[in-house]
Amino acid sequence: MKGNHLGRTDVGEVLRILALLMPIAIISPAVATTMDVYPSRQITIIVPNPPGSATDTLARIAAEGMAKEWGKPVIVDNKPGAQGVIGVQAMKKAAPDGYTLIVSFSGINSSNPWLIKDLPYHYLNDFTHIAPMVRAASLLLVNKDSPYLTTADLIEAAKTDANRVTYGYGQATSQVMGGAFIQNAKLPKLTDIPYKGQPQALTDLVGKQYDFIFADLSVSMPFVESGRLRALAISTKERSSIAPDVPALEEQGLTNFDMAAWVGISGPAGIPRDIVEKLNAQITKDFKKPEVQAKIRQLGFTPIEANVDEFKQFVQRENKIWGDAIQASGIAPR
Repeated sequence: MKGNHLGRTDVGEVLRILALLMPIAIISPAVATTMDVYPSRQITIIVPNPPGSATDTLARIAAEGMAKEWGKPVIVDNKPGAQGVIGVQAMKKAAPDGYTLIVSFSGINSSNPWLIKDLPYHYLNDFTHIAPMVRAASLLLVNKDSPYLTTADLIEAAKTDANRVTYGYGQATSQVMGGAFIQNAKLPKLTDIPYKGQPQALTDLVGKQYDFIFADLSVSMPFVESGRLRALAISTKERSSIAPDVPALEEQGLTNFDMAAWVGISGPAGIPRDIVEKLNAQITKDFKKPEVQAKIRQLGFTPIEANVDEFKQFVQRENKIWGDAIQASGIAPR
């Protein structure tokens, strides 16, 4: 009888333990599903610009590489408008699980924080910055018939009579570079002419509606190669292999002038580190491929790479560079 009593106690204890373990056995398959190797389903890359834009092209290059490597669909979702704010707000609403990413770039992360009052996001805290892709230099351009054959000619004319020299811009990058150029060259205030986009601004420069502009190398080169516009300088510290005959501004006496737009891949704040590292490694690998680098350089971009921590530091540094340029140029937020 004594042995039977102990047996009943043991059985009861076992049943109690089994009852406690039952939920774990039931939950485990669901947990396993959520912890599947990333990615286990479709990834979406938000592009805060229209189809056909430079950021759109780069997003599609990244998407193609991910889809080919991982065997899962990667779609590009264009959400243009409000200087990229619409796309960023869509990203912020997404779960930080690595399945919604965004093309980050100098416009939304470097200049917007200094140009837009009450910006509804923080350039660093609302993002998980994953990997850079490219830097994009700009060209200082004048009309083919312009009397300004060098940057020095342009500077001298502006200093002699500021009222006769005007500049245009078609986006925030162009505006900030123009302002930084004026500040660095110690020019008086010049009349600026804003445009809704670079194509229209460049068309009007061809039409001699104003005197100079800073415009993306990728957009500018067709105008230069066709002889409609003349490039006086490039905005980066070093010359570009795309336009090797165009001197850097620093070569022409404008010290420490090294500005370029940049483009990368980011996501909402809080993406797990292992997923971020996997994404960084894949993007870096894809953008090192010779065929990808050739395509990127043909578009007028310079490929860049960095690990996750380096990219975050890069974003912080670029934000300060653009902020300093904007403040020194006297461009007020609106």
